[in-house]
Amino acid sequence: MSVFYEQCYCTPVVEKVPMLKRWPNLGLSYQQCLNPTSENLPPDIFSQLQGARNPTGVGLLLGANRVVAIDIDDIESFRSYIALLGYNFTALFDESKNYVIKSPKPNRMKCLCWTDEPLETVFMYDGENGLGELLAGNRQVPLPGSAYPGGGVYEHSGMGAPPPLPQELLKLWRHFGDAQKKRLRNMTANPV
Repeated sequence: MSVFYEQCYCTPVVEKVPMLKRWPNLGLSYQQCLNPTSENLPPDIFSQLQGARNPTGVGLLLGANRVVAIDIDDIESFRSYIALLGYNFTALFDESKNYVIKSPKPNRMKCLCWTDEPLETVFMYDGENGLGELLAGNRQVPLPGSAYPGGGVYEHSGMGAPPPLPQELLKLWRHFGDAQKKRLRNMTANPV
């Protein structure tokens, strides 16, 4: 059975970290990253892997594939915080309508969506505590089957491919982006 990321640009990873220099610009396929041998890779790229640890997974390139990821580090805190903003977590992240990557670490998940919006990575805070990141551009996320640094592997649930980015999630992305800009302005205006 084919999966959507078999047609996407990817990078080999070791415990979530890309292994190659210039990884966002290499244009490697999922199959090349899944089996990074001298037969599958150009010589200059294969030589970068020599002497390195063996890949423990494959990362999906976000911007190159027009994909964004909502990377939630604390589902329960995130659910509570966005409820205060008037958003319904269950409606936004219903697994039957989303492509979700579940972390082996409890209370964490990634939700992938397609978009042509020129978005930037934004860090999500509830005022002082980090809730996760909204990832875009030259970032990557580990795909299902990739090893997690603390043990276990990432798993897929939900739809077979990412849906378009819903307008409600786009609004939430912009909310966190505006809050991040305000925090940065305050930090530079009031250095410690």
